[in-house]
This record gives sequence, C-alpha cells and structure tokens, in this order.
Amino acid sequence: MKKSHINIIRWIARILGTLLVLFVLLSAVGGIIDPPPQATGNLTKQDIPLMIGMISMVVGIIVAWFREPIGGLLIIEGFIFFVVVELITSQNFEAWFLVIFPIVGFLHLFSWWQSRKLSSKES
Repeated sequence: MKKSHINIIRWIARILGTLLVLFVLLSAVGGIIDPPPQATGNLTKQDIPLMIGMISMVVGIIVAWFREPIGGLLIIEGFIFFVVVELITSQNFEAWFLVIFPIVGFLHLFSWWQSRKLSSKES
C-alpha cells in the first residue's frame, strides 16, 4: 500500500475520531444544561461502568493522535466493555450508532500496521 493511501486512512480515522469526541462532549454538556425529564441526577450502578467504557473510547481517540496502536486498542476495548455491560444489565443493546467507535479504532490500527509494513520494506 502506498504511503499516501495510508495517510488518507489515518486522516479519515483522525477526523471521524475528532467528530466523535465533539459529539460526546456536546452530548455531555447538553445533558448537564438540560437534563432529560426522567433524570434524577444520581448515577445508577449501570451508569458508572458505561461511563468507564465511553471514557475509554474517548481517551483512546485522543491517544491515537500520538500512539495509534495504543489508542486503537483503547477504543476497541472501551467499546467491547460498553457493549458487554449494556447486554448484561439490560439484555438489550440499542445504541448501534456506537459501532463507529471500533471502526475508528480499527482504522487507526490498520494505518499503523501498514506504515510499519511499509517502513520495514524500505529498510
């Protein structure tokens, strides 16, 4: 794979990741400013692990800017953790839009892997 193609994949992952971080931050701020009617203000036992998974995904996106393999793995790990907790606690997973997170994680891992492969060929 050409270096330019690898850079395109890397930048697609970075742009999508940045948009996801902005979405999460805007959602959090919106939930604080105008909480949903059913919100009590207290976190449930289910909310804390879900927040850990979401924070792991967001931190992974930020880390991936500097260390692609570590960031990509954090994103994927956070997503798996989030889905497992959601399935255990509610036996239902309706947030399929979150699948974009591991896609970004795999794009980061793929671009890192391809750049390593390319640099080993050049040596």
